[in-house]
Amino acid sequence: MFTISFANRGSALEELVELANIQYRRLGIAVMHKVPSKWIPIRNKHGKLISAKIEEKAAVDFMGRYFNIPIAFDVKSVLKDTRWYLKNIEHHQLKFLVDWETGTARSYVLLGFWKTEEFFFLPFRYVHEKYLRRLAKGPASLKLDDLREEFPIIKIQNKGIILDYFSACYRREDRYLQF
Repeated sequence: MFTISFANRGSALEELVELANIQYRRLGIAVMHKVPSKWIPIRNKHGKLISAKIEEKAAVDFMGRYFNIPIAFDVKSVLKDTRWYLKNIEHHQLKFLVDWETGTARSYVLLGFWKTEEFFFLPFRYVHEKYLRRLAKGPASLKLDDLREEFPIIKIQNKGIILDYFSACYRREDRYLQF
């Protein structure tokens, strides 16, 4: 069984996704890759590595393919609240996900609420629409209750794929979820 520390829940969610991605790959369903950020090493006067800082953040957390469909998505999580603020998506991520979604390519935001351990694989078109409404003085966040009404809830599982986020794409006919 896998052990995951919940001290840093953002990276804990990424760890769950990486475990799910291993399972997807073994089953021949998907090949997803964690996109690394570029780091600059910081050395002392003797040349010894003492630290590092981010030179360039990755545009998204994961890229790959689901069957024959190119997929890119970012992972976001909420620790205690029941809403996720749209200001938490960075401009470079927004631009990349807009540019990515052409032809058959699809982009998503995997959003996790740790208070209830509920997760949602949100089509980026939905997130982008809400983001644009926010800019026009609309709601500033995505509320857990609203997401429950619109999208399938993904839960951590002991059997099968640990966090089966791709299954959410086919659980419901919806203008956002179609491939």
